[in-house]
Amino acid sequence: MYGDSMSFSVLICTYNRHELLRKALHAIIKETVEEPDQVVIVNGGDKRTDQVVQAFVDTPGVEVKLVKTANKNLAASRNVGLAHCTGDIIAMTDDDAQVFPDWVSPMIRRLFDFFGFGFCQSNAAFSSCGGHVSGSTTS
Repeated sequence: MYGDSMSFSVLICTYNRHELLRKALHAIIKETVEEPDQVVIVNGGDKRTDQVVQAFVDTPGVEVKLVKTANKNLAASRNVGLAHCTGDIIAMTDDDAQVFPDWVSPMIRRLFDFFGFGFCQSNAAFSSCGGHVSGSTTS
């Protein structure tokens, strides 16, 4: 939980990279200073990946959710996964990334520095925000 009422979800899309995913999930769930409230994994691949995810499902305090989909492309998988994310803040990372233990705090700080923007990115080299979101774009 971030702030008084904000929740945090992490979205990872994967395809047949179960060993890399195991390391990524371990870093996110077991090694971060601030655990996410939810981790959604979209798997367009094999059962070995499903088994890796299942090993993390019973982690106390973190909802780990596996979503199966046909492997089309990364954008399609992200769209599938976003529909399952419940967090007020959603971060996306890759199945081959092992996040830094404090990766959440800089993103949250940048998000509130530029409140109203649609996305933020922060790492040791740089931080950026963009994609202003304000009202509806439909008529």
